[in-house]
Amino acid sequence: MNFAHIFRDGTFACALLGPLAQYLPTSIAMVLTTMMWTLIPATATLQLLGMSSLQWSPWRRLAVAFIFPIVCAIDVGAFTPQFLPTSEFAAILKDILRDLYGVDDTSRAIVVGSTVVHTAINNGRSLTTLLFYLVLTPYILSYVFFTILAYL
Repeated sequence: MNFAHIFRDGTFACALLGPLAQYLPTSIAMVLTTMMWTLIPATATLQLLGMSSLQWSPWRRLAVAFIFPIVCAIDVGAFTPQFLPTSEFAAILKDILRDLYGVDDTSRAIVVGSTVVHTAINNGRSLTTLLFYLVLTPYILSYVFFTILAYL
């Protein structure tokens, strides 16, 4: 599965291309797209710290390494489907994909995304809400936990 992140005219589109695109439901594609942004800092920083702190007990190391990423995964899995694009906005996302990559209608591609410009046709859902809640919050919390735990 190939992901292409596209920012164009105040709209974020993520195209999923590949053999799984014809079988993957759009809601799962949206969750995977958001998890890609959310879990990278949570897993990388906290797992590095947890697994390299040899003075901690094995249970504490596992807890530091995996509890926050699991919480992030549950959070993203529960709330991301609420950000699925409406059919009108999905048409705009497909137009962006078609314009930039030349993907025709016979190719199966999943395009999910969010917008700052077209919020009226996307049920008032904005890219800023998605970014602040599901992307920036886990990043900030990951690095705060990392900083605190690094000194314990």
